[in-house]
Amino acid sequence: QPAAVARLRRGPRRRRPALGAPVLAASDSGRIAWTGGTVRLRGRFVLIAVGCVLVAASLAAGVATGALSLWLPTAAVFAVIVGLLTAMLDARVIVDARGVRARGLGVLPLVTVPLTVIENATVARVDPLAEFGGWGLRGGFDGSWGIVTAKGEALRLERAGDSPYFFTVTDAAGAAAAVNTLIGRRSGVGENRSNP
Repeated sequence: QPAAVARLRRGPRRRRPALGAPVLAASDSGRIAWTGGTVRLRGRFVLIAVGCVLVAASLAAGVATGALSLWLPTAAVFAVIVGLLTAMLDARVIVDARGVRARGLGVLPLVTVPLTVIENATVARVDPLAEFGGWGLRGGFDGSWGIVTAKGEALRLERAGDSPYFFTVTDAAGAAAAVNTLIGRRSGVGENRSNP
């Protein structure tokens, strides 16, 4: 019989964190959650300022030429880009029993990676410009995805049947430990493996 049919009959595959992956020392009944922010890009204010100048220049060109209605769509596009860039460069990342979620400026939903598709979490070093071609919500040159805001450590999520997902967060090790603990809890693996 085909493997897919056999898997359906057995039920979903139970995921376990990789051996040696960081986990939290937590009781089986305690609530596990981690919240942090994306690492802030040093030059983010320059990028945002350039975007604001483009919005103002578009409006000024419309007024100067007497064709404001023609320039308003351009200004609106620049304004949306500035808003999204601001949201991505200052995002709140939440790890809980639902998975890993990123919210721009703490409220705008950007990304959700359900816990059910995460196989394990590790810490990896990323270079947004070299590996993703820029900053923000990006697709990597190797097929990976992520919210990458600065060069350095990132939470790396291995996803079942899909490419890895990266979040450059302020405490990547803590986020990885929380994800792995939640995965272990779902699969029935004890959380009391060591994590200093």
